[in-house]
Amino acid sequence: SQLASNFHRPNTTITTAQTVPAGTFVTPTVPPQTITGLPQFCRVAGFTTPTSDSHINFQVWVPESGWNLKYLQAGCGGFCGSISYGSMAEPLRRGYAAAATDDGHQASGIDASWAVGHPEKVVDFGYRSLKETTDVAKDIIMAFKSNSPRRSYFVGCSDGGREALMEAQRYPRDFDGIVAGSP
Repeated sequence: SQLASNFHRPNTTITTAQTVPAGTFVTPTVPPQTITGLPQFCRVAGFTTPTSDSHINFQVWVPESGWNLKYLQAGCGGFCGSISYGSMAEPLRRGYAAAATDDGHQASGIDASWAVGHPEKVVDFGYRSLKETTDVAKDIIMAFKSNSPRRSYFVGCSDGGREALMEAQRYPRDFDGIVAGSP
């Protein structure tokens, strides 16, 4: 919670900064998902608004102890529209700080109606939400751990594979390794 009040970044709002005890985490989704076997971690949720029609949700999970000094950003599937909590769980178990985004809209992964009449949301989906999440996640890690990740990775399949290629093409210095599955 101290992180929420001390963290400042343009166009960024932190909505949750909490310690999640080791064990089970129940996601704030409908329906909720139960993720088990997690270490204690700092969960930071928020959103960025780089344009007046943007609302890019993100989550950043940072292990409270045993951090391996690595960062992993998880991609989405379909048209995204939600945080991929499950994709952050295994990296967190392995000592990574992890992050994910909803790509700038909330909808089912097969619903693209959010794009109609919203060209800025299309840009958010295309690439801007990825860059926003990468930058805010690295800033949060630095604020929490007083250290930047030594290595950063992006992993995605399907739309996440497309996102991975977009990262490699537009922001080649952001990640040390990128896994692009089924783009």
